[in-house]
Amino acid sequence: MTEEDQDLVQQLAKFPARIGDAICQYRFREGQTLMMDLARLGNQYLQKTAPWELHKADAEGNADRIATILNLSLQVVANLGVLSEPFLPHTAQKSAG
Repeated sequence: MTEEDQDLVQQLAKFPARIGDAICQYRFREGQTLMMDLARLGNQYLQKTAPWELHKADAEGNADRIATILNLSLQVVANLGVLSEPFLPHTAQKSAG
């Protein structure tokens, strides 16, 4: 994993507690803002790493790097699915099933 990948993992690990704290303190808007910040973080990571460009350049040579990028991006999406449940319970349930 690159330094950028490790940074994403470290930041990703902080969001559940931060959102949970906001909800426990009845700061729902702050929790929603944090959830959107997580979505932005994932989007920025995906734009910076641009796996589609790596695939165009050399799909076989970059296969491991592409797999890492996609795996981490999916981790962000999975976290969004779980963390959105308090705000969108019916929608989160549909996406999980």
